Amino acid sequence: MSDGLFPPAAPGRQRGATRAGALAIAAATLAGSALAAHSVTSVGRQVSPAPPCSATAVKPGDWVADDADGCWERRGDRPYFRTTWGNRYYYHWEPPPTSRYHGGGGVGG
Repeated sequence: MSDGLFPPAAPGRQRGATRAGALAIAAATLAGSALAAHSVTSVGRQVSPAPPCSATAVKPGDWVADDADGCWERRGDRPYFRTTWGNRYYYHWEPPPTSRYHGGGGVGG
């Protein structure tokens, strides 16, 4: 009995498809199917613009809910994209990949 998953074949016994070849074909087919399904579902998908942040004032020590999708907040002379994680605000130039608004383009909402 061999120790490997695919025991070595005796010389001259590898006619037709081998197990390794069959696995390679199956893996390529699966990867191709996944890529095709992804491209079909994402064609023409519109990313909606992110909303402006609400003007609620938060006092120091208040709990702020996580908001991974974020919103636009004007700070100074330009808008920033704000997300909230772990009771902290994070500011970005544009929506980060974790936001559903990522890829919407443009700065400011």
